[in-house]
Amino acid sequence: MQHIQQKINGIYALPNAELQLLLNAMERVEFAKNHIIISADKVERYLYFIEKGIARAYCYTDKQEATFWFGQEGDLVPILQQLHQSTTWLRKY
Repeated sequence: MQHIQQKINGIYALPNAELQLLLNAMERVEFAKNHIIISADKVERYLYFIEKGIARAYCYTDKQEATFWFGQEGDLVPILQQLHQSTTWLRKY
């Protein structure tokens, strides 16, 4: 969780006790390569930080994928249905 701690502290340096409370509330999940994490047709109940690897968000236009976001280690995955209302997908790479 080092990348996540660095990202959080880069936004706002929390006192160590508060940072530990936040980190303790997190649950680590793993996804296989090409797994769709978030799709526009469902309401997402969780926030995701990228601990290792990269992710991208894309939508379909004229039967092609158009990538509009890349995330790397430490990034927070955006909740896409609030950012883009078309058929949007996020996939881990």
